[in-house]
Amino acid sequence: MKLQRNDCHLGVTVFLLTTWLGYINSCVNPVIYTIFNPEFRKAFKKILVGPAK
Repeated sequence: MKLQRNDCHLGVTVFLLTTWLGYINSCVNPVIYTIFNPEFRKAFKKILVGPAK
């Protein structure tokens, strides 16, 4: 009795979809936090530009 089909691509599709959702989430998170959180915005600016003199 066979419990698994070898020609089923649903697992691969779900894996790729969730992987790309993770990548997109990682790219979008800094943008969302920068827009909505003033403290994060200040810290992010300090990292990119450097400390104010």
